[in-house]
Formats: sequence, structure tokens, C-alpha cells
Amino acid sequence: MDERRKFPRLDEAWPVRYRILEFSGKQVHRSRTINVSAGGVRFFTNASLKPGTLLELELLIPSDSLPVYSRGKVVWQGRVVWCKESGDKDLLPLEIGVEFVDIDDYDKKRLYSYISQRIEKKK
Repeated sequence: MDERRKFPRLDEAWPVRYRILEFSGKQVHRSRTINVSAGGVRFFTNASLKPGTLLELELLIPSDSLPVYSRGKVVWQGRVVWCKESGDKDLLPLEIGVEFVDIDDYDKKRLYSYISQRIEKKK
């Protein structure tokens, strides 16, 4: 089974910051999630990124004052799985799916716990 299908997904908009690792610049992009799981995240972007592109990401879990950090990077590193047009002209034009490839176990558990609790409350 593919990693991105092992975890429940939560459809919520969380702040996300990311940096494209292929570029030597330190430009940080800001966006909002479409959905998030302990295995990956889907969010809007204006950058057309090819599958396999590596990113550094920072997510803020709602009601948690600490962002999820991993190994001193912005937060964790992900690989773009897909990229397509979003279809919403008021938002950034593209959506990307990112699979987490380098995330601290503690942070992964924090994500999983929060997401599971939110999904249970929505039932």
C-alpha cells in the first residue's frame, strides 16, 4: 500500500509555509492546506512543480502554539506527488500533493492525534 493512503485525511485550511529545495534562494512561500494527514499534505500554490521536487514545509496545527519541526529544517521535507489546476480563480491556481519523506516521529504522532480527534468530532 502507498504511504499516502495509510493515514486519515482532514479537510481543513491550515497555514503552510514552504521552500523549494532545488533553488539556492531562501524564498519562503505561504499558502493554505486543502487537506492534511500524518503522511502528507495537499495545498494551493502558484508554482508549477514536477513530481519528485523536494520541499521544506512548516505547518501550524490549529490550537497548538508549536509548529511541527524536523531535524532543524523549516519543518519537514516532502516530495511533490502530483500538481494540477485548482479550478478556483480566487485562490492560487495550482494544487499540489506532498508526501512527507523526513518527519520526526513525535511530530507525526502529534499530527495523527490531532487529525484523528478532529475527524471523530465531525462524525
